[in-house]
Amino acid sequence: AHTLESIWLATNWFIRESKSRHQDKSITLIFNQQARDAEALLQALFDCLEEANMTDAIRQAIFSTNVTCAVGGYKSDLVSINNSAQEVHDLTVQNRLANKWKSMRGSGQVIVCKSIEEAVDIACADSSSSSPSKQKAILVIGSLHLIGGALEILETKHGLNHRSPS
Repeated sequence: AHTLESIWLATNWFIRESKSRHQDKSITLIFNQQARDAEALLQALFDCLEEANMTDAIRQAIFSTNVTCAVGGYKSDLVSINNSAQEVHDLTVQNRLANKWKSMRGSGQVIVCKSIEEAVDIACADSSSSSPSKQKAILVIGSLHLIGGALEILETKHGLNHRSPS
């Protein structure tokens, strides 16, 4: 989701799914958008969650770069050449997004990560320690590079198989 419309559509889909399946689950948000108006997209995401009375369900808001791996950097098919290497290194956008989240009174712990792998590891570690009655949903949203990288890490490191059984 990298436009206002796609943020709205993806977030509202997530809200419908959460309300129908996971009413008592806490949510971890993993967000990044490095090349577009990231703050406006985050505001749209927050507004959708607020309208659905779900902002308090966010237990962690994690702001990551699009760097795939903690060691080794980008996966070759997930490299974006449109980003400032210095801004990525300095976590400029991620810190700005974290401050924006806090200013919107976003709930939960706010974390800034240097890689998608680090963000996914934090979300999965916290999720696995939850009791079965209080499981967590993880919303990964903001850029195609982020989502592709998260799927890569979930599949290769955390054993996710998101494909339908044959």
